[in-house]
Amino acid sequence: MGHNISHVVKSSLESRSNYQIESLLQSGHRLCKSKDYENARIHYLKALEIINQKGSEGLYRDQLCCEIYMTIAYIYQHQLQSDEAELYCRLADTLIGQIKTQLRENKDLHSVSVLKANKNNHDNHLISSWTDFGRDNLDALENYTIILASLYTKIGSIKYSQYKYESAVSVCQRAIFIKSNLLGIRGDSDIATMYDVIGHSYKYQGKYTNALDNYHKSLKIQSKISGNGNYSLSIANCYENIGEIFHRQKNFGQALSLHKKSLNIRSKILGYDTIEVLHSSSRLAKTMWEYNNACESAIQD
Repeated sequence: MGHNISHVVKSSLESRSNYQIESLLQSGHRLCKSKDYENARIHYLKALEIINQKGSEGLYRDQLCCEIYMTIAYIYQHQLQSDEAELYCRLADTLIGQIKTQLRENKDLHSVSVLKANKNNHDNHLISSWTDFGRDNLDALENYTIILASLYTKIGSIKYSQYKYESAVSVCQRAIFIKSNLLGIRGDSDIATMYDVIGHSYKYQGKYTNALDNYHKSLKIQSKISGNGNYSLSIANCYENIGEIFHRQKNFGQALSLHKKSLNIRSKILGYDTIEVLHSSSRLAKTMWEYNNACESAIQD
């Protein structure tokens, strides 16, 4: 984020002569572009303080605060401060709900006419570069929601990498809910990735049933995306993830079957002399070794 405020919000600020707020936001934008995130955040927080001191209410104030909350969340995300990033995401999330209520109750607001979702190009805007999204497009409430989903997605992955598994599950579930239900975007690879992150988080908490459920959801999406007889590296990863859970549950028969499928796909796509294929071979060999040991123990007993 970190761009100039959107035109609808900016025009409202100018009409109210809130030049101090606008100056802080512009300074925050410049600092954000130069990656001076610490000082950028200070400017945005100061702008919020002034807005809250004014005590004014209304759609434009809420839009402005929502944009600032998401910008601060973006800054914290870049600083890998995942808890703080989540906090400001949740604040923006709540405010978006309030804005929707205002719009439903005030059908005559001219801003209703600009609520257009850019659903077709959401990946290009959000995944390639946040700062290229363009604040001119942010007068659409749906675009706020798209940005929020992207933030939740990135924050959830960061939390997982920081071993904050319970929190990662919660954040990723919110990202999935927004993308699949509110935006109507289904079969999205980002959603499959979030299911994988949730599955990994449950796996490391020993919640294998929950992990399997999410891995299967990821596999279902990846199968639809693949469209070529389940023949892709993403499918191979799904088989490996599910096979790992069966391995941990000592269901070696199913684990072996899935690891063989994963190895077969990777070998055909990548060739045999690759790290990924060696990894699959090692995992398969380990599962086979433990399976044979389990069989020998059962015979001795």
